[in-house]
Amino acid sequence: MEKAAFIAELKMLGIRAMLLNLAAYLISTFFFGFTLRFALGLMLGTAVMVVNLVILQKGISRVAYDAKRDGKANIALHTRYYLYRLGVFAAAFSFALLLPEFCSPIAAAIPVFYPKLIYTMQGFFSRT
Repeated sequence: MEKAAFIAELKMLGIRAMLLNLAAYLISTFFFGFTLRFALGLMLGTAVMVVNLVILQKGISRVAYDAKRDGKANIALHTRYYLYRLGVFAAAFSFALLLPEFCSPIAAAIPVFYPKLIYTMQGFFSRT
């Protein structure tokens, strides 16, 4: 994916993620009240989502480039990028678990599922 297309995709996901964050926060107020820690958890989770997408794009581009150049995919490289993504999520979620008074672990995990939700809804509502 070209850089401009990827930035446009990130922008689209970012806007929709913020709308989903607002919806999740408003729904959470019924259960937890208006708390800053839930909002901070959502922001942390959204940052993790964006970083994961950037690492995913870089990994896929690198693996595709190597496959074009060498004629075969480098599975070890693909696995390394997967471990980077997993490490980012583990670090952020560990932070939320170790400091629950700062940000909610539940809220930090919710935005990681936004891309699946956004792309599924986009498939339902697109007229292509």
